[in-house]
Amino acid sequence: MNTSTVVETVNINLEDFSETFLTCSTCLYTYDQNFRKPKLLPCSHSVCLSCLEQLASLPQTDALSLRCPMCREVCVLPSGGVNALPAAFLINQLLDVMQKQRKDVVPSCTFHPNEQLLYCECCDIVFCQQCETSVLNKKCNQHTVIPFSIALKRMSEIVVFRAK
Repeated sequence: MNTSTVVETVNINLEDFSETFLTCSTCLYTYDQNFRKPKLLPCSHSVCLSCLEQLASLPQTDALSLRCPMCREVCVLPSGGVNALPAAFLINQLLDVMQKQRKDVVPSCTFHPNEQLLYCECCDIVFCQQCETSVLNKKCNQHTVIPFSIALKRMSEIVVFRAK
């Protein structure tokens, strides 16, 4: 018996995704691995460590518990306080994926990965300064070399303009 699987892809706006899944609903800052670590409350909501520390330091707050800022459920804290709450593992995984995606988008020279990329408008080629003499077309004597970041910005503006 032959079976087939249909995989459906979904396009999600990056800003909407980050706002929905990677932002603390209390302070509206993006989670990170430092001051705004996502922590998982017993009620299953995630709140950044900074907000939890502020909530725990309120004078009317019992040292052993706090109210979830989203559902208002009383959450009993572990013996180590808010720092001992478990990390929001899924959010941390999403942060890692997004960080990798951002790195993959930024191109680099194969031979000199730490060099800034350049773009010659005449030759239509991307290269780094160390590779410049070996890659530029010798027949063209009027090279128009600009930083690749500027070329990328111009190209994206053209794409947006044509899409309208």
